[in-house]
Amino acid sequence: MPATVPRWRRAVTGWSFAAPFTALFLVFALLPVVASLVMSVTDLRATDLRHPSRSTSSGSTTICGCSTTSCSGGPRSTR
Repeated sequence: MPATVPRWRRAVTGWSFAAPFTALFLVFALLPVVASLVMSVTDLRATDLRHPSRSTSSGSTTICGCSTTSCSGGPRSTR
């Protein structure tokens, strides 16, 4: 009579075969799509790479989680 393999061991074996595909799919297919969606609603300029928290999205400038239309700090400087 053949020995029965525990159910958890079969599950681990199956996931170990699926793990490389899942990791590669996330890195090379899903992450670029999500990144392009984020970039499509964000106005990034060369100066924003130094201060990414000050990037413009959806027509308003966000500085530390506060929109410039509601902050008393005034418009963003062009340093």
